[in-house]
Amino acid sequence: MARQPYVFRSVEVPDGVKVDVSGSRVVVRGPLGSLERDFGNLPIIIRLGDGSVIIESYMAGREERAVVGTVAGHIRNMILGVTRGWRYKLKIVFS
Repeated sequence: MARQPYVFRSVEVPDGVKVDVSGSRVVVRGPLGSLERDFGNLPIIIRLGDGSVIIESYMAGREERAVVGTVAGHIRNMILGVTRGWRYKLKIVFS
């Protein structure tokens, strides 16, 4: 498949959540705390838009398109983590 000249994904930032982007480091702050992640070794550009985080790549092949979607998913999960939190349940069965 041919390379696409421009690929992007946008992640909306809800009210009460603050996102800081410096280079490839993303910090998400919300009512339940703060999360920080570095996406340094990936061929993408992360920037802030109007109420959203934009992940983009130029001249993207198959792998770069996949990376853009994956990073968008990570940032979306970070936003969910600082707003709703995560709950893990473990059930142990002994037979």
